Amino acid sequence: AGLAEGHVRFAADLCAHDSEIQSGIAVSEAATQIGLDVEGYVCARLSEKWKSVAALSLVSRLGCLGEPSQECEDLCAWLTLDHVEVEHDLRHASNEVGFVERTGRYYSVVPELVARCLFAKAWHEWLEPDPRAILRNLPPSLLEPFLQRVSSSAREEVRQVVGDFFRDRVSELGPAGLNDLNTIRLLEKLVEVQPDEYLPTLRRLVAETTPDQLPRPATWMGDSPRRRIVGLCERLAALPNCFEAVEEI
Repeated sequence: AGLAEGHVRFAADLCAHDSEIQSGIAVSEAATQIGLDVEGYVCARLSEKWKSVAALSLVSRLGCLGEPSQECEDLCAWLTLDHVEVEHDLRHASNEVGFVERTGRYYSVVPELVARCLFAKAWHEWLEPDPRAILRNLPPSLLEPFLQRVSSSAREEVRQVVGDFFRDRVSELGPAGLNDLNTIRLLEKLVEVQPDEYLPTLRRLVAETTPDQLPRPATWMGDSPRRRIVGLCERLAALPNCFEAVEEI
């Protein structure tokens, strides 16, 4: 049952084959060993709601209630889904079917084996035809949970595609990009999630930028690229491996 990470229905199916499963192996190995078709099993459980839960599996967690519910709307707009229907399906899966866990205002797919299975299905459904075009439209609100899901659940070749896309996008940036708020939001999230990868790029861009290209905000209120860079550096200064780069910025 421990292999199912507390998911009762999944644990019951694994326990039915307990004598066939070797001890000390991962749940994915166990499922393979007993011939359990995880994708077929999950889709049969979810029935027509599989697509909504597959969409959820593209992120590590998704805000669906209260203020964070904008994330659900952003996900549905990105994938061209009806957010009212998706919210209904996720609520039903959480309460009745399983594989969707609600923590506060957020939903996530559980257990990890199911998340990996559905992520692969979602990638095939929405991103595989033209991943760079789809990734280019990834909403900023979903960048961090998407990268977290890719890191934990995607196949190596998918991680390579995603990593190459964002590295290429950032490498194309020049100093003028720092004055674009949407660009800064993207770079801010990338630096927060993978500082070793992207903080050197931010440091380079700031070093190449003149004061005229990154002016001070006209007022004390509101959002601005310069404020976001300063706020990001203040947060990263507490990390020993980031302090030197942040001090230069």
